Amino acid sequence: MRAAAILVAFSCLVASAGAQTASPPPVYDVQELPIPEGSGGIMPTAVGNDGTVAGYVLGGVIHGASTRPFVFSSAGEMTRLGLNGEALGLNELGDVVGVQRDIGGPGFLFHYGDGSWQLLNPFGLSDPMATGSANAVNESREVVGAASNGSARHAFLLRLPETRALDLHPAGAESSSAVAINDLGEAVGLVTTAGDTHGVLWQTTVAGIIQVRDLEVELGRDFSPSALNSRGAVVGDTVVDGRSRAARLVDGVLTELGTLGGVSSKALGVNDPGQVVGYAVAVGADGAMRAFVWQGGTQYDLNQRLAQALGVVLLQATALNDAGQIVAWGATGATPETTVIRAFLLTPRAPVTPAATIGGLIEEVRELRRSGELRRGQAASLIAELQLALWFLRFPHGERMAAVMLDLFVRHIELYVRTGVLSPEEGSPLLDTARGVIAQLRAP
Repeated sequence: MRAAAILVAFSCLVASAGAQTASPPPVYDVQELPIPEGSGGIMPTAVGNDGTVAGYVLGGVIHGASTRPFVFSSAGEMTRLGLNGEALGLNELGDVVGVQRDIGGPGFLFHYGDGSWQLLNPFGLSDPMATGSANAVNESREVVGAASNGSARHAFLLRLPETRALDLHPAGAESSSAVAINDLGEAVGLVTTAGDTHGVLWQTTVAGIIQVRDLEVELGRDFSPSALNSRGAVVGDTVVDGRSRAARLVDGVLTELGTLGGVSSKALGVNDPGQVVGYAVAVGADGAMRAFVWQGGTQYDLNQRLAQALGVVLLQATALNDAGQIVAWGATGATPETTVIRAFLLTPRAPVTPAATIGGLIEEVRELRRSGELRRGQAASLIAELQLALWFLRFPHGERMAAVMLDLFVRHIELYVRTGVLSPEEGSPLLDTARGVIAQLRAP
């Protein structure tokens, strides 16, 4: 009779159950990077697979000092690199690359490794030294960026420890820049020809020849790449109705990633598992930004996925690694003079599965039976509902029906609290946990 009653109630609830959609990304634990005293904060630009973060301490005109590159280790140690400028890329071998510049001066390319730095001169200029920036370095120690060749700025690929680079500049172009490189040696960037700037992809053929593909010509629409992974995905932004839209290019198909309900967005990073990070700009005069992570076809506001309150809104997620760790930043201060940029390393928590949580609920009900708060039949009914929820989770798309059984469990606990079978102190933890699992199962 008890099982029949459960099944009758179950059948009545099925019709109103919501559809199951993709699981959300994990909740992130947050580590704030230390801000040097007297600075304008720090800007994170890259994160390695071991959690090492590269970036730069902000000074600039507002705070009366040049920017200064740093590396923040997974052990929590911040290392200044001994020069002014910005660190823009790093690899797991300890190579860091970026741009060296003093306040108000031109930028020069640098490489840091083994505790010291040196300026790079990709095209062998003697006077003056090449200006530009080294934007990224991969695990094969291949560096890409843009540098002057004496007359124009050219994209380059430099294989450390060599000192001379391959010129990636297409014939007839006015300027070019490589912004990112993957571990296969593929690079993306921008090329300007006759005043028109296009996104491009550099690849090496079987014959060892580097060829350049004009992505905008292939797609028939605007696309500016920011990053790429080693599985063929390129991310950046396209233009829709005059507004930037974060986009992902895979196998010749360009997918817009969303705007978090705002007016524009841009993707800044992608890892090998396919997660994408960036920012979206909200509707309204303030044009406030929000950091996002995209996975499984859905874009999420990172501010809603944090395990701890920050006291600041994350405005941009600038990079992520293959473990899913993300670097992002937010700003405090009401005026430019008082603004401080705060940087954070977000580490995904190991997901607590709905099945594990439901198993914990079963043990809590059994404890209430052992303590005498629930009679045998009451506990058996509740456990049967939870066990049915577990059973449904064994099947594809079974989350919908599991949530229905948890709805039934919640109604029974509410009834027991109202009638005094359970005290509010005994019932509330069960209700909170069950409702949390229901929300997880039905999350968009």
